[in-house]
Amino acid sequence: MLRLSPLLAALYRPATDREVCSWSFGLVMAPRDPSAVSWEAERATLDDQRIFGPLRDFVCACGKYKGDRHRDMICDRCGVKITTREARRQRFGHISLPVALPHPFSQRGESLSAIPVLPADFWQAPAGSELAQAYDELVRSVTSGACKALAAGQEGLPEWTGDRCKKMLAPKLALLFDLLLPVATFAHEWELADSKMLARGLALDRRDSAT
Repeated sequence: MLRLSPLLAALYRPATDREVCSWSFGLVMAPRDPSAVSWEAERATLDDQRIFGPLRDFVCACGKYKGDRHRDMICDRCGVKITTREARRQRFGHISLPVALPHPFSQRGESLSAIPVLPADFWQAPAGSELAQAYDELVRSVTSGACKALAAGQEGLPEWTGDRCKKMLAPKLALLFDLLLPVATFAHEWELADSKMLARGLALDRRDSAT
């Protein structure tokens, strides 16, 4: 069972789906494809620069716009904001679940159906490969089998479909948060600059923030 450290528990509360979506710059809807060679094939994955920011300073994904003179424009072809690579340390995405799960750090029965995806620089770091794989596995589960049918609003599904989805997704979410929790705890104990970002990656928001 996941449990927050006393420090994190004192500072944070479970975030709502609305709050998670407010942090996000886009919905991650598909796992990464290792064979993808174009920006079109990377859309709605962890490699989508529309969500997480450009790979190169002031160059969009399709290359139509290049240079500082286009700063803060949105490419009308690929949808990427023309900005610096620093955005990849700031821009969250999110994953939408077809069923609400109990929040891993629930205090009053809070549930969660929008899962935050940390900015790209966190899971593309040398130590972040497991985290990226965990995001991909969660998305893969959401887009397959009973979860896919439920998300599509398919009619005539058995009553147990929702429960089956919950059983499939709950361990994926637990694994994801289990990877992040010790990192977030360490960051707060040492008052590192990324501590708030990491807490948001656990779907937590400050207790002194508006609900």
